[in-house]
Amino acid sequence: MYTPGLVVNGQEWRGWLQGQRRWQVAPVMAGALALDYQSGRLEARYSAGVAKVGNVGKSTLHLARLGMALEAEVGAGENRGRSLSHDFVVLDYHRLESVGGDWALDLGVMPDQGQSRSVLVAWVSQGSDLQPLQIAGGYIEPDL
Repeated sequence: MYTPGLVVNGQEWRGWLQGQRRWQVAPVMAGALALDYQSGRLEARYSAGVAKVGNVGKSTLHLARLGMALEAEVGAGENRGRSLSHDFVVLDYHRLESVGGDWALDLGVMPDQGQSRSVLVAWVSQGSDLQPLQIAGGYIEPDL
């Protein structure tokens, strides 16, 4: 398993490790992504900017609920016996497609893995293209 250190425009970018401190950014009309999340129910609306040829009208919404300050006891290796804290751990992921850019989804209760806080992150891509067009996120209150 490999996790890229830095992702730019949906692609792994290794320039930082080679001493590059800037990357090329193409101007994009990304559109707007609005989220309304209450008690496990999410409503999302995306109004597109400039669409790519061939994917006009097809939008994919990706949702990840994340946990902060999750503790893990290490049982082997150089960290054996230590307790490590992890942030932005994916606890839940959903992928939904839409022709019009509107989604509604009952996510249910936030998974409780002992996190101190929870985060919701959403991003929109076109069709099967993984490059994000717009991203939104923030801390969410515990489900009551």
